[in-house]
Amino acid sequence: MIVRFHALFQQARNKWRDHILTALTLTLVLHLFVVTPLSSHPGATFTTLNAVLAIVLAGGLLTLARNWIAVTLLLLFVGLFALSHVLQGYSISDMEIVRIRAGAWLLMALAMAWIIARAVFARGQITYHRVVGAVFLYLCIGIFFAALYAMGASLTVNALSGITIRPHASLATEAVYFSFVTLTSVGYGDIAPIDPLLRGLANFEAIVGQLYPATLLARLVASEVRIGGPGSS
Repeated sequence: MIVRFHALFQQARNKWRDHILTALTLTLVLHLFVVTPLSSHPGATFTTLNAVLAIVLAGGLLTLARNWIAVTLLLLFVGLFALSHVLQGYSISDMEIVRIRAGAWLLMALAMAWIIARAVFARGQITYHRVVGAVFLYLCIGIFFAALYAMGASLTVNALSGITIRPHASLATEAVYFSFVTLTSVGYGDIAPIDPLLRGLANFEAIVGQLYPATLLARLVASEVRIGGPGSS
């Protein structure tokens, strides 16, 4: 019975894998660029919606996961993030809370990238959904660097100008904002790295942000057009 259920689960996962990539990408976009920024507004309450989006992301990622390492990283992320909320009520400094949460974000970004990359670059035809999954990977890069900026700024005083490093509701929004402004080479200048190491990190992220769409993402798009055409799904 268990073997049969496992076989049916594998068949369903292989059938819907590419569609799950698109659903997860849309969920992450909604979470990063709509719900999280709105949650930082005074008096805004999006706890239920945040929880729903987190459950959808976790469920989709666990469905795609084929490796215990990725699952372990996800569980560690949940554990660290829960620990940060528990410790916030005790005599622990704000910077230590930020470091714990930044560590959790790093684990989350690595787990998501691991799982999605294995699905995007799995054997089989390159479809529109896999191209969308590659966009998910691009977002993971932004999240990963946002966590590194938060971690670095918590270790060095005034490492970033224009941002307050403490465990407030808008920290994630500000870190993600600066990361994606850097990744896309927009560079508004309202938040800027002061510490030399963070400057080097920002330079590296900007380079990655230019090379990724121009090489890997463009190649996937070309493969989808050449092999599958507009109607492939």
